Amino acid sequence: IGDKNSTVTKHVVVRNCVIHDFPGCGIGATTSDYITVENNVVYNNSWFCMFACSGISYINPLDSDSETGYKMFILNNLVYNNHCKIPWVSTSDFSLSDGNGIILDVNQEADQRGLNKNAGPYKGRTLVANNVSINNGGSGIHSFQADHVDIVNNTAYWNGRKFPKNNYAEIYTNRSYDNRLFNNIMVARAGAYCTLKPIDNTVEYSHNILCGGTSYKGPSDIQVSDAGGVKLTRDGAIADMHLLETSPARAAGTAADFVPKTDMDGVERSGVIDCGAYQFVKK
Repeated sequence: IGDKNSTVTKHVVVRNCVIHDFPGCGIGATTSDYITVENNVVYNNSWFCMFACSGISYINPLDSDSETGYKMFILNNLVYNNHCKIPWVSTSDFSLSDGNGIILDVNQEADQRGLNKNAGPYKGRTLVANNVSINNGGSGIHSFQADHVDIVNNTAYWNGRKFPKNNYAEIYTNRSYDNRLFNNIMVARAGAYCTLKPIDNTVEYSHNILCGGTSYKGPSDIQVSDAGGVKLTRDGAIADMHLLETSPARAAGTAADFVPKTDMDGVERSGVIDCGAYQFVKK
């Protein structure tokens, strides 16, 4: 959606699609504003591309107005098995990069990248909520040099498959400011990372569930030995990340004005807030 030679592409919704087996990015947006990617299944993308693509990627957004509230949304998507098999052409040693489930990529310096000399940094906020990200090559979800991002009530399981001992954590921020990571569930494989230490105190971690691997732990985050999902598996086609009644993620979340009012299934979040993409419902 959009490119560096166009004017700002805006007010686009990608909803209820199944997107798979593209050699490059599954869903991508650049030089754009007011983009919503919602209720999609995105898998097996980015395998055969030399440009470090990912399942869902927003890069270099540009403001079409002066609004500073939410304008970019990634909501209620199942994203799995996206990874890169071809090294990134821009690396000095021609090595692998990215292949993330979801990435918010570079919104700090549009004017420095030749996109729009008068644009300046992107001022709108981005909401990433109620997504399930499984077994992707890079991170489950992360922001890189992307400010004003909220990553809330997502579930990430056994990502970083191409970088098991590297710093592609389940959900994290990298060189980003004014980010909030709330109410997420992160389950890492052995030797990998749930999340990483933020750059400074403008990045806030709160009430996340961390399971497996090693992690930076925010003051309100909870380390557990079992996340308590119905069917935790690397196969995104059959995984079931709904919560068991015994899950430590139940009632472990916190309420805030940016926490989504419903979960991935449309179940209302009221009163007690569970962590992850799903609110527990007793059968």
